[in-house]
Amino acid sequence: GSTATLFVNGVQVATRTYSGPSTDTGTSGKCFRIGFSQTDVDVATRQFFDGEILNARIFDRALTAAQIRTDADGDG
Repeated sequence: GSTATLFVNGVQVATRTYSGPSTDTGTSGKCFRIGFSQTDVDVATRQFFDGEILNARIFDRALTAAQIRTDADGDG
């Protein structure tokens, strides 16, 4: 398993723990997606982000909150 932490403009706004391998290709319905949410396999529960994502980053290592803030401020 792994934990994903969401920061908006350098401020932590959410954390979620995921079970299973982080290499899930989507066959279990538990893969990590940006701008999409589905609570189960029912098509009716699909929710898409209605807006614009200007910048999204996924890091291959854990960063501290200070490192995220520095990166969001454009100093990283």
